[in-house]
Amino acid sequence: LLSELRAAVADGAVTSGAHLAPLSRWKIGGAASVLVEPSSAREALSVLRIIARANTPLFVMGDATNVLFDSRGFNGVVMRLGHRMSSFKIG
Repeated sequence: LLSELRAAVADGAVTSGAHLAPLSRWKIGGAASVLVEPSSAREALSVLRIIARANTPLFVMGDATNVLFDSRGFNGVVMRLGHRMSSFKIG
């Protein structure tokens, strides 16, 4: 799964065991199995397809200003549609 995600997302924006606390406004929470930060709609779609094939839990977030992460972490993939996708266009 990790190698497929890394191939689908540019600039190495796939992190295994990523700590979620620094991403949240509240600065709390454990680690995600995988954090993916696509920079385009095409990358995001590729990530969604890979995750669906792998039947892996997914949490999609924006800038995490209103999210509280469990201190036990998230056993799955967190896809962050934050700063890397702040200026993309579809169509």
